[in-house]
Amino acid sequence: MYTSKLIPNLFAIILLLAFAFSCGKDNEDPTPTYVNHEVAFFIDHQSVVIAPPVYETVTYQRLSKPEHKDGATFETTTEQVLVKEQSMEYSISSDHVFSIITNMESGATSDVTCRSFLDAMDIEVTIIPAEYATVEKEIIVQDGTGSIIPAQYSSYQIDIVDSEASYTIQPNPNRNSEIVTFRLESGISVNDHIQSELAIQSITGCLNGDSYLIQ
Repeated sequence: MYTSKLIPNLFAIILLLAFAFSCGKDNEDPTPTYVNHEVAFFIDHQSVVIAPPVYETVTYQRLSKPEHKDGATFETTTEQVLVKEQSMEYSISSDHVFSIITNMESGATSDVTCRSFLDAMDIEVTIIPAEYATVEKEIIVQDGTGSIIPAQYSSYQIDIVDSEASYTIQPNPNRNSEIVTFRLESGISVNDHIQSELAIQSITGCLNGDSYLIQ
């Protein structure tokens, strides 16, 4: 009689344990899955093609010590010589470097450059100043009385502008870009992830389709 009552109770306990175990498994967090996304961060404008200035390097001879008679005394002075001509360059973007998690699985971060582009008619011009170098030169304080000694010359180079910077307004379908691979948890939008980081770092003007393109 005692045994017959115990068996139903044992079955009930087993069922309760099985139910509790199954509920526990249902409440466990599922293992996250990750997806790779490639994003092209553009370097070039979509409708303006800019060519930088082109320089030609020319070698010149300069007098470093004048002709003199043997026994002359000299004083060393300095002078400025041109080494690079003034030029100009065009700009139509602003570079913004921001730090962002690129791999959620490992937690790795990267510094990424996102460019905000101006309208084609708002292109900016910057003057690049000429560059000079300081060189030494000897001048005669008192000439000598001996034989004549020829002058001495030294070589120096100047970067001369061969063609100025230029730009054309035209469609630019083959824009140069930097490819960044993001490994994000499945279900997370890569665009939302990028825009969230940009907002946190107070960076504006970097937009999907203009500044970058999700592949």
